[in-house]
Amino acid sequence: PGVNLYSEIVNGMKNSHIFICFISNDYCISKICMKELSLAHELGKIILPVMLVRSATNGVELLVSDLLRFNAYRDNEKFDP
Repeated sequence: PGVNLYSEIVNGMKNSHIFICFISNDYCISKICMKELSLAHELGKIILPVMLVRSATNGVELLVSDLLRFNAYRDNEKFDP
């Protein structure tokens, strides 16, 4: 009761070494996801993007363009587990 989820995420991120994010269309438009990705970048964390779509939108592509990424899609298809 009374736990602030975002502060828990921030504390967990500060104590982590690697930030793994799963980039989808929904991820790109989520304000919380964008805050998390920006925080990981600001904290200097190793960021491993798993691309569920070929190209990201909303500035995500710029944040992950220089990073090693794992592509989890087939050509023009999006990932469907």
